Amino acid sequence: MTIDVADFDGARRTVLTAADVVAAVAVVAANIGELNAVPAEFSVNARLKDLNTNVAALTAAVTVWGVELAALNANTAAAGVYPSGQEGESVVASQTDQILGGAGAVGDRLNFITIQPATTSPGVVTVKDGATTIYTFPGGASSVGSLVPFTVVIDGTAATRFTITTGANVSVRAVGDFT
Repeated sequence: MTIDVADFDGARRTVLTAADVVAAVAVVAANIGELNAVPAEFSVNARLKDLNTNVAALTAAVTVWGVELAALNANTAAAGVYPSGQEGESVVASQTDQILGGAGAVGDRLNFITIQPATTSPGVVTVKDGATTIYTFPGGASSVGSLVPFTVVIDGTAATRFTITTGANVSVRAVGDFT
């Protein structure tokens, strides 16, 4: 039940009776009870825990995918499977300025190299275009955590010709279009 009363300034106001206030409080209390009755799997903490689990699973999947991609690149290159118009050339350990292709030439393309360490402390790998170094893997003591091959995208066109130098305990598979 509501009561219309005149305020001190003469304006009319609707005021709730004590019974109406008690009834309204009862409705609010019932709603709070319903909120507290939300199943545990819908709680904020439960959702955060699920999210954390999903992020951990995604991180593990990306890590595995990265290792599998590196292995796939290495295995594909080693098997001689290349994009149309591309070829692969192997550079064994301890080579100095091995020319990619028969003679190498201006305009040759070097898409990527796959570096295969033989130990966790492999030697240096250097890729040059003529006298200009365009990529260096420094190698050295404990420079890699495993013997999994890894791919480095070069995506370059030779101004003179591409050469690769390898240190001890490391070989390379170069993929591109060589003269």
